Amino acid sequence: MYKAMGDRLPSEIDLILASGEHRVGALAFGPTSAQPERITPWGGGSAPGEEFTLAELAEAAERAQHVDELDENLRALLAAGSSLGGARPKAATKIGDQPWIAKFQKRGDSFPECRVELATMRLASECGLDVPPLDFRCVLDRDIYLIERFDRIPHGNWLERRPFASGLTMLGAHESEVSSFSYADLAGAIRQFGTEVRQDLHELFRRMLLNILVTNDDDHLRNHGFLFDGEGWRLSPLYDVVPKPQLGLERRLVLGVGPEGRNATIENALAGAAVFDLSHDDAKAIAENMSRTVATRWEQLFTEAGISAADRKRFATCFRLAAPAS
Repeated sequence: MYKAMGDRLPSEIDLILASGEHRVGALAFGPTSAQPERITPWGGGSAPGEEFTLAELAEAAERAQHVDELDENLRALLAAGSSLGGARPKAATKIGDQPWIAKFQKRGDSFPECRVELATMRLASECGLDVPPLDFRCVLDRDIYLIERFDRIPHGNWLERRPFASGLTMLGAHESEVSSFSYADLAGAIRQFGTEVRQDLHELFRRMLLNILVTNDDDHLRNHGFLFDGEGWRLSPLYDVVPKPQLGLERRLVLGVGPEGRNATIENALAGAAVFDLSHDDAKAIAENMSRTVATRWEQLFTEAGISAADRKRFATCFRLAAPAS
């Protein structure tokens, strides 16, 4: 968006109005509540939003990363992705009547991140976590990872928009404060606002364990979501879990894990299990089962996702804390 506007910097209202109705969650911004269409500050008027093919989006995502100024076509295509946020190139799209989010490879990536995220999310599903439908396409030699939007539900001729809030919002936190929060704080929000408290506490515990077992240190509060179910808030399905190869043996998450703070160890997680309404024995059984699944399944799932032997060897360091295969 900054590139599209040239010399003028967008104001906060520019950014809000340009997000239109395709942004995450139920809120939309526009000239009137009846017409919340996108108002583009770069002078192009309303933008079509999701009416592009994956091939068009893949090309636009690639080109937009390395040009200094956006041409008219790229300015229009920008509308499909500028409302979704995040560090990686992504866009809203549709497969049939169902809205999806498409994520693209980023220029300069040192590994095939789309394939790695796909494999890791499949691994999370095998570990018993709540994972939305996933898909993968290769278009114009570009990897595209697809995740079904859980904040949109088609109902024939109308589309339900589900209210969504990040962990950052639920805790009333500021971006600069995230490292001072913990999984116990998110558990507190579930207890305060949740409608299926015990189920979501157990799910949150599993997500914390998964981040430890796969070395995902991008577990900040924006990567934990909640959906409003009409009465209160539920954990949203899982998203944005990507292992990060590291040379050192010590692991730390963004959020606090247990009595030893952010230290990413199973022992630290188990020591705080009571916060998640789990006995030590039950928590240990969950950890052992997940650890065994990660150890025995990660390499096969990475292979099925088309990740090379060299990259698999590199990512093996991410799974050191998982139990050895028996």
